[in-house]
Amino acid sequence: MIGKVVKLVIGLIIGAVCLWLAFRGVASTDQESGVSWDQIGKHIRATTWWGVAGVVALFLAQVGLRVERWRVQVRGLTGKTPALRESVAVNAAGFAGVFLLPFRLGEVVRPNLGAQRGLLPAAQGFAASALERVVDGMVTMGFFGVVMLLPREQPMPAYVTVGGWTALAVFGGIAVVFAVAFRLRAFSEQLTVRVLSLIHGRLAERIAAMLRGFLDGLACFRRPADLLAYLGYTVVYWALNALSMWVLMRGMGIDQGLMAAAFCLCFIVISVMIPAPPGNVGNFHAFARAALAIVGVPLVPAVAYAIVVHALSVLCVVCLVLALVATGDLSWSRMRAATSAAPDATRA
Repeated sequence: MIGKVVKLVIGLIIGAVCLWLAFRGVASTDQESGVSWDQIGKHIRATTWWGVAGVVALFLAQVGLRVERWRVQVRGLTGKTPALRESVAVNAAGFAGVFLLPFRLGEVVRPNLGAQRGLLPAAQGFAASALERVVDGMVTMGFFGVVMLLPREQPMPAYVTVGGWTALAVFGGIAVVFAVAFRLRAFSEQLTVRVLSLIHGRLAERIAAMLRGFLDGLACFRRPADLLAYLGYTVVYWALNALSMWVLMRGMGIDQGLMAAAFCLCFIVISVMIPAPPGNVGNFHAFARAALAIVGVPLVPAVAYAIVVHALSVLCVVCLVLALVATGDLSWSRMRAATSAAPDATRA
């Protein structure tokens, strides 16, 4: 309990600092400076209906992709493909939990809901989630590196270019580990423990447990076609995510290309990896503003965009869950029960 309180306090502090960074220089009443809250409000109200509609439509498409790739995992682990309607409900609740709840409680929602409904055992659900996090991290790392290094009219700061090369190097390393682990599980696990034991015994045990969770998740890919389908769904999912951010940019009158939207997405992904308050309030805004500032977007539209893209992200997730509760596909009591999990499972 004490550990959770400490984590919550750290997240709240980081979120407060990020909120200050996100809105620094905006509270001025000097109309000539263009940084008043009135200017921010006007920019938000000028958002076109088609910009919002595009985000909602692409969000639903992303939900479909997340559901389909999860069904690939479940089919590989259990031999049965879960019903589409149940899969949508389980994944929507899990995504809402990860995005909105403190302590990363959302990580346990989907595995526990899947077990409640008899779709797959909770242990396999945690293994599937562990694999999903690794694959998402690997793909976004590669995505980040490519976006950072693509030629553009406005040169990127040196630290951004360095970050791009670093991301590609990490992506390459993870891809190699992924390929070796897929083919040689026992060798991969033994090698990891031996190497890390030279550094720190407890670290070796912790990493080995994470690796076992990842390798258990890999067991779902019985055929290369399943792995390729899973990776394909992941790449398209993140591409649609970037596209939705670009559609909103255009709907808010921000004249930037698709690569600027992808760049902003990469920064937001980084923001959700660090401790944050529930709903990623603060982190989301600060990193979105920072990304847009780097690509040359002025302060007023950058802050307005950060507010709107976060608000739409929250509303889409919440409205989807509420719709599923209204149809009876989800229940508050079962979702509340699903936030409980054994400590070891949450580490997978």
